[in-house]
Amino acid sequence: MDKKGYIKTLEAVIAIVLILGFIFLYLPREDTGSNEVPPLVASAQDSIKESLTNDVALREAIINQDSNDNSGQDAMEELLEANLPPGFNGNFNICGTPTCIGEGVPVDKNIYVEDIIISATLETQKPKIVRVFIWNA
Repeated sequence: MDKKGYIKTLEAVIAIVLILGFIFLYLPREDTGSNEVPPLVASAQDSIKESLTNDVALREAIINQDSNDNSGQDAMEELLEANLPPGFNGNFNICGTPTCIGEGVPVDKNIYVEDIIISATLETQKPKIVRVFIWNA
């Protein structure tokens, strides 16, 4: 009986296992990152949503905002500044279409976005979308 064939096959299997082990051990892995929103940011987003939901004056200022009246913009700036967690920056957009994009938002950071639709009253029929951007400072 010739055992050379079995030994050569065993050597080949061991070599393949060693090569695959080396490849999986030393090749760089892609960092998938985490898609979870940090608790501080989630809390800030919830506070902003709650304020926008319950504050009738703020909602009306946002809905009635036009190019001459910046009261909604000013009120949203105050709300965002009051709710930003330490170590984070933020920005927002108020627009009438869902295709508005963030201005002044960095492209090299993890950005957490929350959209809030402020529905119009029956008289105005102009709903607005408030898009809040929060990122690490």
